[in-house]
Amino acid sequence: MSLIIDDFASPWIDDPTTAAATDCVHQNICLLLRDLMYVAALVHAISDSDFGRVENLFVQLAMIFRGAGSNNYCMEILHLILNLKYIWTPDFVYVLITFSS
Repeated sequence: MSLIIDDFASPWIDDPTTAAATDCVHQNICLLLRDLMYVAALVHAISDSDFGRVENLFVQLAMIFRGAGSNNYCMEILHLILNLKYIWTPDFVYVLITFSS
């Protein structure tokens, strides 16, 4: 599994002299596959009602939205992370998560 991820879903290329290092289409497909794996993980986490996994994916989703130019979505996710971690009390977060799922 990690070989597949390294070869087809990682934008990092170890050897810059290979053909994949200069192939922009290959690099863009690797980025697309990586982002789609994040989306698939998010869909599965939501369907399993596993808010811990959803919360762990917030940072990657914020980076994906920022990279795609969706600054408003990125800022909303960062605002949600700030509220969950520092502003809202743990009891409020628990109630919010319990009633939303």
